[in-house]
Formats: sequence, C-alpha cells, structure tokens
Amino acid sequence: MSGNQTDKNAMILKNQKEVPVLLEKMKKQLELVLPAHMSADRMSRIALTEFRKTPKLAECDPLSICASVIMSAQLGLEIGVLGQGYLVPYFNKKAGKYECQFIPGYRGFIDLARRSGQIISISAQIVYENDDFDYELGLNDKLVHKPVQHNPGKMVAAYAIAKLAGGGHQFLVMFKERIDQVRDKAQAQSGPWVSDYEAMAMKTVVRRLFKWLPCSIEMQTAAIIDERSEAGVLDMKEVVTENDDSVAKFFEGTAEQIDTTTGEVKSQADDLASRL
Repeated sequence: MSGNQTDKNAMILKNQKEVPVLLEKMKKQLELVLPAHMSADRMSRIALTEFRKTPKLAECDPLSICASVIMSAQLGLEIGVLGQGYLVPYFNKKAGKYECQFIPGYRGFIDLARRSGQIISISAQIVYENDDFDYELGLNDKLVHKPVQHNPGKMVAAYAIAKLAGGGHQFLVMFKERIDQVRDKAQAQSGPWVSDYEAMAMKTVVRRLFKWLPCSIEMQTAAIIDERSEAGVLDMKEVVTENDDSVAKFFEGTAEQIDTTTGEVKSQADDLASRL
C-alpha cells in the first residue's frame, strides 16, 4: 500500500471517530437555530446516518460537515430523510481536500415556499416524450400537460408552477438539455444528481421560478446556497458564521479542541483524565 493511501486511510478512520463526537457536541448549538417543531437530537441522528451512508463524506473536513448540518438547521430542513436537503462531498481544489456542502432538495424548496405565506401552492412535474404537453408564453400564457398512463418514454423537460396568495400564477419550463447544463456545472462527483436525477431536475426549475415569486429570506438563502454549492464556490463554514456570533464561537472553540497531530477531539473529560 502506498504512503498516500496509508495517509488517506488514516484520515478516514480519524474522521469516522471525530464526526460523531462533533455532532454530539453541537446539539446545544442546533437547539439555538432550529425552529420549534424540530429536535436537535433528531437532526444530529439523521446527520450521522447520512454520514455513515455516504463513504465519501468520511474524506471531508469534519467542520464542514458540522457547518452543513447547522445550515440545514437554520433553514429548518431535514437532511436526506424526505429529500429536503443533502450532505454532498465536493473536492475543494484550492484547499486540496474534500469538503461537505449542504444542498437543499426539491422538497426543501417546496416546503420553504409554502412556509412563506405568500404562495398558496407550488409544485413541479417531469414531462416525458409521449406525454401530451404544450405551453405558450405572452399575454395569455398557458400550460397543458396530460401524462400518458403507459410507456411514457424518455424525460424531455421539467416545469414548476406556483399559485400566488394575492391571485395569479407563475410557471417556468426547462428542457432536459438546459437542465443537463446545470448538472454538468456541479462539482460533485456523487450525490443527488447521480442518485435522484429527476428530483434534482424538478428542484432546478423550482429554484429558477423563485426569481419570479415573492420570496422569504429563507427562500432567497436556499436559492443562493444551492447555486453556489453546485458551482463549488461556497465555504459553508463562512456562510453559517457570517451573521451568527454564537455559531462563530462554536467553530472557533471546536477548532481549538481538535488535536492537529492526531485529529482527535479533546473534551473536558480528556483534560481531567490527563491531570489525574
């Protein structure tokens, strides 16, 4: 086994021990940012489940995983379980290492839109080649989609439509070629674009529809994070600490407690044991 592979394996083993400790340690921080209907215990538990389900996450900077979980908590979106959001490993070429980034999912965008109170309903659909589909833009815009029952054929487009609380509607259609261009810009080598392509296609068109809708701060934040995450130009730790001093202090304190030689997370118990 080469020296590089040995170092990589050692890093993975270190992270596999370190991440569960950090997720447990950050529960108090999660309680500060989570909405009332969500539990810090549950958020930490499902984050750990996703970490263990995705081997590449074990190669990511552990603090970037914590930052991604905090970002999902700030938006009130659960990771993985219902497709509200994902933890996705990206390779940061500048830093020369993998980092985790939080990407809102299709259901996450839908949930944020409904929570805003300005949108009665919002949904997205996939159009297949054998469907009866037609749309028209202009003063009398229209959209007609009659899915076939059997043998739909290949996917050709996706669209999103929103009904506004003040009356009226907005819709947006994107053909597969354009959706694939968005996918190809994503820097992730794995994740929902591979495992849940159609859900990501619907999310992409919903996100672009947001530009034409009355948006809440959470909707705007999710859209910006999603665009920058997929382009691989987002430092999740920087985003979550930018306007929250308590989160910044948590990361500063946690970073100080990580042994740079062994990668182990120090705790008060460790300090006590060392003095005895």
